[in-house]
Amino acid sequence: IPVGTVQYIRGELEARIAAQNRENDSVLLERTHEHASAMHQRHQTYAGQLRVVEALGLCNLTSDLIEFLRAHDNMYRAITRTDHVSHRAEQSSTIDPLTYVAIRIHSLRNIFYYQRIISTFSSEHLKTMRKSGALESAIVKLKDILIKEYLQILAAWDDLTASLLEDHELENVGPDHDINDLGQDVKRPQVEDETAYDDEDDADRYCSICAEIYTDHHPAFCLTACGHTFGKACISQWVNSTARNANLCPQCRQPLCTRRPRRPKSTRPIEEVLGL
Repeated sequence: IPVGTVQYIRGELEARIAAQNRENDSVLLERTHEHASAMHQRHQTYAGQLRVVEALGLCNLTSDLIEFLRAHDNMYRAITRTDHVSHRAEQSSTIDPLTYVAIRIHSLRNIFYYQRIISTFSSEHLKTMRKSGALESAIVKLKDILIKEYLQILAAWDDLTASLLEDHELENVGPDHDINDLGQDVKRPQVEDETAYDDEDDADRYCSICAEIYTDHHPAFCLTACGHTFGKACISQWVNSTARNANLCPQCRQPLCTRRPRRPKSTRPIEEVLGL
């Protein structure tokens, strides 16, 4: 039979098979693996079984040999397909590096198991692959591709992290809290000589936020939630600040009010933001 005719018929067959849902390569490899295991237990070889099939001819094969030949042919065509896909991916200038690595590993996996199966699990195929150096060079190439891609991902991540860590001025969303809803004014204790009284640890006389003494202009304010006292202006500024824990008591971290959401403060005029 002319070689061209065989290639044409094979091409037509492959085209028909491609239109159907093919079995997974792992299933095809496992099927031939089972045949090879059975031969190994009977002290037969895979190559010897192929020679038996060739000697008998297609018309004289038993059902077991037909099943063996079908499994072998399906596996061989799967190996050929993945090898062609791998070569096309290698020549492509637009393929994603990680996609290429996945395709190449799939092809190498198929070739490795194919050689192992047809050698009936002999160690000779490993020696042959080592001598050829094809597997080692392919692995080194894939390693270099992965390292390059990994470094690019790390560089991109560093750039992204740097941009996220930049200081952004925040602003609260919604109206400020009315400090009078959170507690009450405390009447300042009367001391005969205030200049002689300088105990800054006395919470009844000194604000623990600003460390200033309470005065008529800086009155003390007691929080209802926990009973701690601060300067009224100081605690008002605190609960209405953009600090993450601004809704908590500065001293005991008792919740004082609902934490308002925050957003980055725009540096553009409001008219520009609204497109006015």
